[in-house]
Amino acid sequence: MRKTLVRSRCRGTAPFQVAAFCFRRKGNSVEFLLVRTSSGRWTFPKGHREPGLSHTEVAALEAFEEGGVKGRVDSHPIGSYVHRKESLKGFGSIELTVLVFLLEVKKTGQCSESHRRPRWLTANDAKQRLAQDRSPKYRRSIERVFDNAIHKINRKQSNQ
Repeated sequence: MRKTLVRSRCRGTAPFQVAAFCFRRKGNSVEFLLVRTSSGRWTFPKGHREPGLSHTEVAALEAFEEGGVKGRVDSHPIGSYVHRKESLKGFGSIELTVLVFLLEVKKTGQCSESHRRPRWLTANDAKQRLAQDRSPKYRRSIERVFDNAIHKINRKQSNQ
């Protein structure tokens, strides 16, 4: 049922984006990659669906372009959240559903979007930066996505 809900949100007329929830293992800890938006807020690498690319391919592309990272993208989303995107030209805002895919980073490099300034953070630091200057609804939905990601990461680690 959960997959059906996610699919119906994305196939409808409402606009949506795809995000890469990037993480890497560093010793016994896990770090998470965030990038800056054009307005200075922190977010996951994300973007609109590209013609001819699957959701996972878009997540991988955005991670590379905005974060300079490559890795393995899970085939199923870990969740979604609603993001209000403000127009930089003063035309108001729209609500986007963001479909989030977990990406385990295997290789880091230079991102092609220099204004993004990617940064690796602990879980607590990443959660705090994502919540800065955001609505309570946004913070709650991001918290759910984060909890889903950490649960899946821990489950993967215990299976190794």
